[in-house]
Amino acid sequence: MCDCKEGSQPKMRSILRQMFLNSVNHVRSNALVSAALKIKNEQLVVGDKTYPLTKNYYCVGFGKAVLGMACQVEELLQENLIQGILSMPIGTRKLNKHKDGLYLKDNSKFSVFEGAVNNLPDQRALEAAKSISKLVTDLREDDVLLVLISGGGSALLPLPINPISLDEKIETIKLLSSKGATITELNGVRQNLSQLKGGKLATLAYPAQVISLILSDIVNDPIHFIASGPTAAPQCSPKDAIDILKKYSVYDHIPESVSATLCKSVEEPIDLSHVQNLIVGNNEVALEGIAGFGGSYFSLSYILSNSVQGLVDNVAEFYTELVKLMCRSYLGIVVEEELEVLLNELLNKYDIVFYHNKSIADKLKLFNVIQRRVNRQKQKIPRTLCFVMGGEPTVQVKGNGIGGRNQELALNLGLRLSELAATNEWMKPFKVWFLSGGTDGIDGPTEAAGAMTHSSQMREAADQGLDAQKYLMNNDSFTFFSKLNNGADLIKTGHTGTNVMDIHILVIEVDPFKLGAT
Repeated sequence: MCDCKEGSQPKMRSILRQMFLNSVNHVRSNALVSAALKIKNEQLVVGDKTYPLTKNYYCVGFGKAVLGMACQVEELLQENLIQGILSMPIGTRKLNKHKDGLYLKDNSKFSVFEGAVNNLPDQRALEAAKSISKLVTDLREDDVLLVLISGGGSALLPLPINPISLDEKIETIKLLSSKGATITELNGVRQNLSQLKGGKLATLAYPAQVISLILSDIVNDPIHFIASGPTAAPQCSPKDAIDILKKYSVYDHIPESVSATLCKSVEEPIDLSHVQNLIVGNNEVALEGIAGFGGSYFSLSYILSNSVQGLVDNVAEFYTELVKLMCRSYLGIVVEEELEVLLNELLNKYDIVFYHNKSIADKLKLFNVIQRRVNRQKQKIPRTLCFVMGGEPTVQVKGNGIGGRNQELALNLGLRLSELAATNEWMKPFKVWFLSGGTDGIDGPTEAAGAMTHSSQMREAADQGLDAQKYLMNNDSFTFFSKLNNGADLIKTGHTGTNVMDIHILVIEVDPFKLGAT
């Protein structure tokens, strides 16, 4: 079990990094596609459906993880694949060159477009969308179209409805995003401004059969919102889009072409009976990969939730309250009879859903070792408690700094943990660590996937002349972590080739030698 005392911070940093990387490795896109597609008796088997192999396959893909997905598709279909088009983030091929399963062969059937710098649509992504639109429009009844979708796909498939320009669409989404709109709200609006999103790509492909393989980057895997649902029925009407824009007080500030298009648009039912949508990987798979690894290091390692969302400030507050509850329960300040009630209240207050939505009673079995009043003379004391969570919080941008939601969450929580440790005598036996990282390896417009913090980090920052609160207020978390300890707490992986939201790891270390002081 892990024994990481005050002087062994590098060891804990290494363990947390390895746990995060293990979660990423568990959702490698090529392996997920390999598990989803099988060939039997000269037919392609996808779930409970089969498709004939008669050199009639085409493939399009868009998103941060489609390179690995496409490599596996081409390896499997061989001569049955006629043509493919991929739209992926700029630099993806270079970063993945010669990586096993993540690099296309020299004679590949795929044409590749790279664009969407900083996850924003651009001219190159627009060219890719136009090429994809032409390919699918020309398909015939005997053809089969494979559509590869992953997070980031919205920015990589931009084809606005006339007369909206790409810049006007970007301006609209930026306004919404800066106000803290959720990913489903953003993608709902995108559906109504696009020629391909909201099921329209699949409609263009008719009468060809469409197989959509989806790597989910949204809580609860809503296929109609992942990459704005190009092969799924739209769930956001033009009126809904207007209501979202008004909710965040940006409707009066959007370009006239956008408001005019939304006002005159009419919701029409679409037929997608020729489409098979299949989720091939998600945050749940990543969490399952990380939990077992954590069990090798910690006395207790457990998946708490795969649906953490909301504003970063609220998520940080929830994790702080969870730490308080667990530490006080450990010390017996909160007794067994109180724990279930308090935990239930905590989860309901912050609308955090337990993993697999199991009941509170089922989950409380986890806390048996904490619930019991510890007899320090006769009972072995667990040294570390590890909780693993997944999801995708949002940031409300108020400053002009550089950062991303994962780094901002780490900085926000670091400040809270520091205050908790400084103002409560009963926190002396505990040291708390936290890592937040994006599985795609990209956190905002930065070179980091995320960052880690711990309950004494702000003391280190103060010693180095860094005012953490000012950096937080300016949304400048990347600059803060870059300066602190020469960036030792930043998580840098580069593009990972996958994307299933974020991973959060919370570790509570217990020093038994300090228990007597409480």
